[in-house]
Amino acid sequence: MGKLLYPRLAWQNIKGDRRFFAPYFLALLGNVAAFYIMTALAVDPGMSQLHGAMYVQSFCFMGMFIAAVFSAVFLLYVNGFLMKQRKKALGLYNILGMGKSHIAAVLFFETLFVGGAGIVCGLLTGLLFHKLVTLALYKLLRFAVPFGFAISWDAMARTAILFGVLIGLTLLSNLNKVRVSKPIELLYGGQVGEREPRTKWFMTLLGILTLGAGYYIALRTTNGMEAIAFYFVAVFLVIIGTYCLFTAVSIFVLKALRANKRFYYKTSHFIGVSGMLYRMKRNGAGLASICILCTMVLVMISSTSCLYIGIEDSLRTRYPRHINLDAVVDRVNTLDGSHQEQVRVLAQETAGQYGATPSNILDYRVCGFVGVRQEDRMVMDDVFLSSYNMEDMANTWQVFVVPLEDYNSLMGKRETLMPGQALMYT
Repeated sequence: MGKLLYPRLAWQNIKGDRRFFAPYFLALLGNVAAFYIMTALAVDPGMSQLHGAMYVQSFCFMGMFIAAVFSAVFLLYVNGFLMKQRKKALGLYNILGMGKSHIAAVLFFETLFVGGAGIVCGLLTGLLFHKLVTLALYKLLRFAVPFGFAISWDAMARTAILFGVLIGLTLLSNLNKVRVSKPIELLYGGQVGEREPRTKWFMTLLGILTLGAGYYIALRTTNGMEAIAFYFVAVFLVIIGTYCLFTAVSIFVLKALRANKRFYYKTSHFIGVSGMLYRMKRNGAGLASICILCTMVLVMISSTSCLYIGIEDSLRTRYPRHINLDAVVDRVNTLDGSHQEQVRVLAQETAGQYGATPSNILDYRVCGFVGVRQEDRMVMDDVFLSSYNMEDMANTWQVFVVPLEDYNSLMGKRETLMPGQALMYT
């Protein structure tokens, strides 16, 4: 009977305080489902068959890391709300004779029941919506998607381990709060007024630096390759900065306003600043989570919509003609008019074999090469190009050389050049 006492007490507490446990359970369920879907897509074997699979998988794994950080912050906040509402019940147990070790046993089983149910239900929800997400990808991409409908055991294991660790951390936090609290503090914990929040100088400085660094990267990055490389770095910095902004920087700013006597000692300012000081201490983490979540949703919806709506325009811009024929030669001196005419005749004959009539024809000769710009010169050494880094990639240029007569024909110009001269078009 003694062995079943704590599980029974835990179950009765969950049923009796379900209005407090329900938000925690739903938050856990939603985070588990979202993380499973993202992980299942990232580790899907079909991912390696996509065009640009390396970049897609890198983005997915970075997204998993960001989602894990967000889940940790969000669950710790919801757990803090739950514990504050349950202090009275825990204090009552303590006064009625239960030691803190017994209360710890009850908390353990409560966490086990709610956490286990949240992970299991979250994985089942993730399985259900993973199918829906995969079908949506089939619809959006408009070509064969090499993703299957199989259950991803790898993704399930990663998700269960991550949230098992997060739930374990919340349990340790709860046990520590019970350990350092007195019975009377637990009993009246939900009724005790808020203490004035302290200024957290480290978090304030960290928030200013990370938020500034994130926006600096976002504003200063103009090169496409750099944007891909530093996108998630900026996102991670902004998430940390936003959390610190709401929880620490806001307290610092409000205390600075209170220290300004001319500003503070006015009726409207006095009440507003005093109220905000305590509200930001209590709700700062929740506001930060809402802000980050809303921003993620807006960015996801806007970027996906722009990419989807602009598919046809992107194709027309990159491929303005239905058929593109390249005749490749290995020596520049073979790019003369006779070879060009041979290609035209061959193209006409091939089109005729399939009953097609060429129209809107455009042809020109071109010689292309790739180099890295270093001050006033282009480096095209094969050894150098095989080992360049991300900084060199930002200065990589693809250069195409076109004969003057072909340029004039393409652009409708009548340009002339002296020996040794060249026109440059960027």
